[in-house]
Amino acid sequence: MNGILKFPGLYLIGGNSYNFFNMYLLMINIHGLIRNENIELGRDADTGGQTRYVIDLVKNLSKQKEVSGIDLVTRQIKDKRVSRSYSQAVEKINAKASIVRLT
Repeated sequence: MNGILKFPGLYLIGGNSYNFFNMYLLMINIHGLIRNENIELGRDADTGGQTRYVIDLVKNLSKQKEVSGIDLVTRQIKDKRVSRSYSQAVEKINAKASIVRLT
């Protein structure tokens, strides 16, 4: 069978079946100044509207029953001019979602 045939929670793609009720999502965001709370909009090029959109997207996706977990990977920022929260290696957003900051 070619193409995609969709049933609730089960997708048939090219003759293979996949169960999407236990999806793990990995999102990558190059804007390093991103955190769960108190988002700094307009501070610099790293703090535009995309930052708010990405956090809201992660929060909403994590509410879906099909999603088992989400990691939002971004840059770790260690700079005295910005909040120490941007240097935290892992920040929990909720029970199913986290921000992971890489050096």
